[in-house]
Amino acid sequence: MTSKAESTPSKPKSGKIQAQQPKKLLKSGADPSVGKGTQFKPGQSGNPAGKPKGTKSLSTWIKEMLNDENFEALLPDAREGYKEFKGRAVEAIIKTAMVRALAGEKESREWLAKYGYGTKIDVTSDGERVQIAPLVVSDIAARDDDAPAEAQAS
Repeated sequence: MTSKAESTPSKPKSGKIQAQQPKKLLKSGADPSVGKGTQFKPGQSGNPAGKPKGTKSLSTWIKEMLNDENFEALLPDAREGYKEFKGRAVEAIIKTAMVRALAGEKESREWLAKYGYGTKIDVTSDGERVQIAPLVVSDIAARDDDAPAEAQAS
């Protein structure tokens, strides 16, 4: 036995029976209304419990500290052993690398050359700069063994 509510279709309050429109599907076959309730509303954050606005990243902290004018440290000095330094930390790092390079430390010389001049310039120990040209390899004609070497060199 079925109940009366199950057997009769429900009528809208306006008294008119409306035919249900078939849902339009996306090309993939999915219903376009699926997921609408979980989408972010305009002005709503995607991560409300996330990092607060204005929080600095580690790289920002490092950049600010390297350029801090109030930095103080004792730096190695070639003549006096250690000397008090006041100024930007980045300057202290470079001065320390220079003192170590002058004392013969290879890593400091290479670091200063790499970041100070780039990889195409070699700084020699006597202060002279030498430009390193790229190596060019070309075909060389075979030398005739009977002719003198000076005549063929030109």
